Amino acid sequence: MRTTSFVYKADPVRGTQWAQRFAQQAPELAFRIWPDIGDPHAVRYLAAWQPPDDPLALLPNLEIVFSVGAGIDQFDLSRIPAHIPVVRMIEPGIVEGMVEYVTQAVLTIHRDLFDYAAQQRAEVWRERPVRPAASRRIGVLGLGTLGQAVLDTLRRFGFQCAGWSRTPRTLDGIDCYAGDAALDRFLGRTDILICLLPLTA
Repeated sequence: MRTTSFVYKADPVRGTQWAQRFAQQAPELAFRIWPDIGDPHAVRYLAAWQPPDDPLALLPNLEIVFSVGAGIDQFDLSRIPAHIPVVRMIEPGIVEGMVEYVTQAVLTIHRDLFDYAAQQRAEVWRERPVRPAASRRIGVLGLGTLGQAVLDTLRRFGFQCAGWSRTPRTLDGIDCYAGDAALDRFLGRTDILICLLPLTA
């Protein structure tokens, strides 16, 4: 009987950590780290940052593709057959990393750090007016796990926070908009726009 395989195609150091977890939690699966895929016909599951160009030709019995990132922007979905599900994985490290990245970007814009960096290169100094966070309107497209975590953090700085999603949501301290009819109103009240919509939406 052929053993079912799970192939990991991303950072090999992280792959070693995955291998340890699989050995503990799913010992019945043969866990393999790319490019050591073993018998290609045994591979049912693939976790990747970027899948191979023609995954089904290489792995003819592939059933599911998992993205090791929060999104799948780096995937060429045209190369993945429609019958194979593509699954995004959310774990605390991904959420924390996205919150840190977005917070840094918002504060950089809010405090005019791009302008100050340009001044530094030009060896000039022109003080910029300080705008209070309460007067800055933040908008997040996408109210999934990442969007909610980002808004929860930015709200604590005192920003006016709003979010848009395809279906109605209710979040404490957040002005929520939903559907195509509300998109223009949402964009019209936004100074800094953050897009966290998944391609799987």
